[in-house]
Amino acid sequence: MDTFVATWYVHESDGTALIKVMRVGDLKGSCSVKYRTIDSSAEAGDRYIATEGCLEFMQGEVLKEFSVSVIATDAFDTALSFTVALEQPMRCKVASRLSSAQVYILDDDVFPTDTYEKIIRSGNKERLDAVSVHLLGEFCK
Repeated sequence: MDTFVATWYVHESDGTALIKVMRVGDLKGSCSVKYRTIDSSAEAGDRYIATEGCLEFMQGEVLKEFSVSVIATDAFDTALSFTVALEQPMRCKVASRLSSAQVYILDDDVFPTDTYEKIIRSGNKERLDAVSVHLLGEFCK
């Protein structure tokens, strides 16, 4: 039993991270594994909703998925992450190298503020120069 990959990426505007778990090896019989989220640089309640549950694989099933809700903010953050852990397998094993995965929340906001987003994205030097003091003020907040 493995997370499909060790690293997942989600844009904050996506609203949810879809995590896939793959069952490998013998597909006879049923098995299950519990999952839960763990804070890293992203904290539950601020950037994502803490999630836990149990995935039950029936005979022959290979892939299951679950979602974790992501909280969008108006403030710029670097890419923040949380961990998804697979634990307490029943009638199966969890590979140690993929028993957890990092989920990175990619921020959609403009640094240092969305207030000047159009000007920043335009790349127009004259317009940027005109708001440079205001941008510095936003940065210093």
